Formats: sequence, structure tokens, C-alpha cells
Amino acid sequence: VAFELGYLTPPVSLNHLLARQVIGREAELERDLQGSFWERYQHILVPMIVMGVSLVLVAFVPLFW
Repeated sequence: VAFELGYLTPPVSLNHLLARQVIGREAELERDLQGSFWERYQHILVPMIVMGVSLVLVAFVPLFW
């Protein structure tokens, strides 16, 4: 989870770069700049939040068990 979270977040963002190369230019979600920050980047923020919470749970819950 930690590695994947590192691959999704800057400065690495390797998964986003590889997906952009595979999909190509026709899938430009960032072109639609209408709406709030959350609406524009929900497809990136939701996986980062879920993996961040799961990483914290996996790392610290066993300490209190």
C-alpha cells in the first residue's frame, strides 16, 4: 500500500504517467475545468484517501492490539 501510494502521489506519480502514455490524448479528464476542486480531481483523490487510511490502519492498529 505504501509503494502504491508513493506511485500515485507527486513527485513520482508514475502510475499517472504510464496510464497517460497507454491511453493517449483522447482521455483528457483535466480538460473539463468546470466545478470545484473535488469534482475535477475526484478520480485521483479518492484512491489516495482510501490507501492513506488503510496504510495508517495497517501500520498503527497492531500497536494498540
